[in-house]
Amino acid sequence: MLEEVQPQEVHLRMSDIPVLFFLPPHAWPSAELLAGGASNMIRNFKSTDWIWNGSWVWTLQTYLWLRDSGCPVHLVKEMPDAGIVVACSGLVAVDFMPGPRQFLVSING
Repeated sequence: MLEEVQPQEVHLRMSDIPVLFFLPPHAWPSAELLAGGASNMIRNFKSTDWIWNGSWVWTLQTYLWLRDSGCPVHLVKEMPDAGIVVACSGLVAVDFMPGPRQFLVSING
């Protein structure tokens, strides 16, 4: 008879798993926009702003709202090897396959 194997208990805190918002260099926001936060971004909206002309605005806006609320999130310019990665579907290659340590959240806007 086979011995029953019990799964190991894993205790993870949210701070143990990085939550990363991916924006490539061509979509990277200005330091002023990052410093101003989400509410400032909305308040100063102009349809001609570069940031509103791409679907990555949803990635940036979600990152800013969470950051401004105190959530431990990070904005990155390169696709990370591990963590919960939030990205606009248009910025990820169609044939992209997440690695074993990546969980991809795709934003479609």
